[in-house]
Amino acid sequence: MPPEAVEVDGRTIRLSSPDRVLFPDDGITKGDIFGYYRKVAPVLVPHLRDRPFTMKRWPHGITGEAFFQKQAPKGLPAWIPTRTFRTWPRGQRASERQSRLVDFVLVNEPAAVLWTVQVNCVDMNAW
Repeated sequence: MPPEAVEVDGRTIRLSSPDRVLFPDDGITKGDIFGYYRKVAPVLVPHLRDRPFTMKRWPHGITGEAFFQKQAPKGLPAWIPTRTFRTWPRGQRASERQSRLVDFVLVNEPAAVLWTVQVNCVDMNAW
């Protein structure tokens, strides 16, 4: 299990609830996921860089309900950039759709990958 705070490229990432079990059948914890992404982040970031990132958040583990969050959340670290894109809701007739502007998180460095784990993202969802 990783420590509750790690430094990555000069950024300090704090991990709350590292013992929270996210995969109950296997006993995999938030700390385990954090450790995994810490190892693979340098390889993963080139595939995520500058692409709008939709956060699929699993606050109660993979057996609980997940939710998608496009809009960058309050409390986003100042060093994580965002980019504004226009989006349209799905499931409506084209004539009824109203677009909106969304500030998407950009996961451009390994520390940002770890921040997404901190907010309970288990899988990475970039455009």
